[in-house]
Amino acid sequence: MHPVLFHIGPVFVYSYGFCAALAVLVVAVAAYRWAPKAGLSRTLALDALFVLFVSGIVGARVWYVVQHWLEFSEKPLSMLWVQQGGLVWYGGFFMALFCGYIFTKMNKMPF
Repeated sequence: MHPVLFHIGPVFVYSYGFCAALAVLVVAVAAYRWAPKAGLSRTLALDALFVLFVSGIVGARVWYVVQHWLEFSEKPLSMLWVQQGGLVWYGGFFMALFCGYIFTKMNKMPF
């Protein structure tokens, strides 16, 4: 897989970010269409998607920072620079799983 799909001048479109955005878009459309069939409101389904997406990104970054703590201890603000790379998929998975569980319990939904 090519890391850069294409660029327009100084703007680069990376394959990982493009695929992640495409996946979120597909899931948003599916959630919007199928939520009523599952007995959920469309708004609640899209809220759940938002919570899962954001918590996944945060968890992926946090776990990367934990694994590379010595690099970040010298420049703590660089922990926030996600655009320079550094996401760990299983950190995102477990954070999204945890936050998804909390979200379902808060909204009295089945997990």
